[in-house]
Amino acid sequence: GHRGTFLHAKGDALVGLISLISDVKPLCRVPLIAAGGITNRLGMKAALALGADAVQIGTRFLASQESAAAEVYKKAILKAEGSETRVTRLFSGKRARGIVNQWMEDESLHEDRVLPYPVQHLCTTPMRKAAAAGGNPDQMALWAGQGVGRIHSILSVEDIMHELTQT
Repeated sequence: GHRGTFLHAKGDALVGLISLISDVKPLCRVPLIAAGGITNRLGMKAALALGADAVQIGTRFLASQESAAAEVYKKAILKAEGSETRVTRLFSGKRARGIVNQWMEDESLHEDRVLPYPVQHLCTTPMRKAAAAGGNPDQMALWAGQGVGRIHSILSVEDIMHELTQT
């Protein structure tokens, strides 16, 4: 989903969570919270087994009954596979992973000319709001992690928590 960094890095390595936890844990002096691609109990347990102190789950909760996400967004989450996501700056000016839609495809050649955050975000806000109001997922920022393909239903938060914590 949306990456919580403004740090510049060489290239865009997109280190996977398993490698990242293993590399960071020995250096970490604060609680390590794993995030990225975790959608179920198995992913949560794997992150904790590798040394994470906690997990942060985003996309799974976007597709919950209580989520304020537009219904068209929730439906896009249910249809998408992890391979249908890509990191882009097109919607906000900040690198974020989202489900590839028509606008991302159409504008992909202009990615290197995107305005910085928050300017790009402000410029695309009217388009994104109109798309959400009109039920048009092709012009919305459909932020989602690579685990999106494991989400097949809209559940209540209570049911999601039950699935995550049942033994």
